[in-house]
Amino acid sequence: MDSTWCIFFLTVSYFNSISSTTAVKQTVFVKEGLTVDFSCPFRAVTKPIIWRGPPNLTLYSIGSNINEQIDKFDKINVDENSTTQKNNLSISNFTITDAGLYRCETILNKDSKRHEIEVHLAVSPVVRVNVDPSSIIEEGHNFTLICWYKSYTNETVMRWKRNDRLILNTQNRNLSVTNVSMEDVGKYCCEVENRIGIGTDMINIKVLYKPRVMSHSNTFEIESDFEKPSFISFIIASGTKPYIAWTYSLGGKTGYWNVQDIGEEIYNVSSTIFPLEKSHLGQYSVRVRNKIGSIDLNIELVGFKVNVFPSKLICNVTNVIELTCNVSQYATSNLSNIWMHSYYGTEIRSLQGSIKKRSSKLRIPFCDYRDAGTYTCIWKSSMIMQSFSSTIYVQSHPVLTSIQTLEQNGKTTLKVRFVSFPPPLEVLWFYKDKPISKPILVVGNSLQKLQIKTKMILVNGYVTSYQIKETRSPAVEHYSCQVRNIIGNLDVSFPELNITRNNTSKTARVDGIIHWSIYVLMGSFLTVVVMIATISVLSDRDLLKKYGKHGGENAIQREQEIGSRNRSQSATRHSYEEVDIEYYHTIEWRNFTVEASLPANNALTVNTDASFESKDSEKIGDCTYQSQNDVATNSYMELF
Repeated sequence: MDSTWCIFFLTVSYFNSISSTTAVKQTVFVKEGLTVDFSCPFRAVTKPIIWRGPPNLTLYSIGSNINEQIDKFDKINVDENSTTQKNNLSISNFTITDAGLYRCETILNKDSKRHEIEVHLAVSPVVRVNVDPSSIIEEGHNFTLICWYKSYTNETVMRWKRNDRLILNTQNRNLSVTNVSMEDVGKYCCEVENRIGIGTDMINIKVLYKPRVMSHSNTFEIESDFEKPSFISFIIASGTKPYIAWTYSLGGKTGYWNVQDIGEEIYNVSSTIFPLEKSHLGQYSVRVRNKIGSIDLNIELVGFKVNVFPSKLICNVTNVIELTCNVSQYATSNLSNIWMHSYYGTEIRSLQGSIKKRSSKLRIPFCDYRDAGTYTCIWKSSMIMQSFSSTIYVQSHPVLTSIQTLEQNGKTTLKVRFVSFPPPLEVLWFYKDKPISKPILVVGNSLQKLQIKTKMILVNGYVTSYQIKETRSPAVEHYSCQVRNIIGNLDVSFPELNITRNNTSKTARVDGIIHWSIYVLMGSFLTVVVMIATISVLSDRDLLKKYGKHGGENAIQREQEIGSRNRSQSATRHSYEEVDIEYYHTIEWRNFTVEASLPANNALTVNTDASFESKDSEKIGDCTYQSQNDVATNSYMELF
């Protein structure tokens, strides 16, 4: 044995006989093919530097002497500086076999010193993706993807992507997909990243699925004319060639189905229907099938189509509304047209548009809230009727529907009901034109009646109220209310009303002009009126019989003189002593019995909607007073 190697092994034996201290460790990443230098931090003072490396800390060198017995002898170089007493190890053409643990060691003051270097090959992770059970899977079944990878560092991040879109960011190597559908088709990628780079692998998943129609609906509307073939065509997606057949017919002549492959699992299917009469229009059904399953489609055969533009319109009050209704080319030439206006499902009126060829134009100038609603354009032939609707919204100032004065528990409440589109922004209450409430919207929803043209419609509206603090005879005529939206204002006044304080209410309906109710006298008063009228008639007839034959004119004159003396005498006591007087909540009713100076057909007639309060309920009645033939006197009432 060479003397140099004898010293080499003796030195190794010496190192092994000395206890070692804790090693210092560092991590290094080296790219493949490069030359890497490792520096030992210790100085060779009394003993040389020893280098060890992979595999299994094999002895590389002692001092400047390299172990000639190792396979990588020609790749290793040791540089020992006699001045600095430091030792460096170089590895050229670095490969994966050179990666591993390196150690330099020496003896300082009889203590063993070690420095370890963990060297990794600087490469991206190696990734492989497998699938269980197969990459071709039937719709409704399950599959699992397994990502296998090797990274030369523990600092890794794993991601799953489908069609280049992130679907899961996890450290789980398995990705399970259950109840597979057409949406699960695509390229699945497992992506692993470490500090060096990113490693990926991809697998393509194909789903075998039942046919599906390339449309938003499974019903197709086809225009048709009698005794002419109607052509049907639509697109089907299918993993295998589909087969199609009729499953239901209304009697029209149905043709065979042609299936044409246009590529990428896409097929065009087509056929015809030949209707002979009106009963042949309607819904036909077909079934499309492949090896996986089937779907059912509907064919709706219609005579012709109608379209209205715009289908929805929001305009401001006083604007012009213009709607255009077109009928398709399949319609026959003998057609009639009408527009139907409805509001909240109630028909309001029918309108005639301006017809030109296959188009009808409806124009409504200077619109207001009464013109809002649904406008249905109807085209009719001798056998078919088709229609289409447009919804119109008119923005206007708030519209009053009713006002109400409510007396309850000694408090008087004023209420205003109204409709508003757009919604109200502000409600203000005033007393003698001075604000008494803050400008805050305090309204609530209310279901109420609104008159549109000649119809009363139940609509959603609003109600606002104010409670008067006065407890006795409040002057409601001094109160008013203002409602505002972005279009305009509504001002409501409260004329003087008489209120019965029995926890009941008074309501005034609004039909353009507010009709105020008047109170009807109580039954006892009406009885007095009838009695006075009866006595007057009987007394006049007796006078006529008594003086009719013997100086009737003088007798009548004397009766008039007697009557005038009686009136003058009663006037000295009380001007109304002989007149029945009723006072009812500040409304004074007076009953008079006078001689009739006019013919019977000129009798006074009073027709009014009158409401009055009773202890049991609120009553509404019509009072009509008319003179009769052969009656010499009139009994009437004056309202003060």
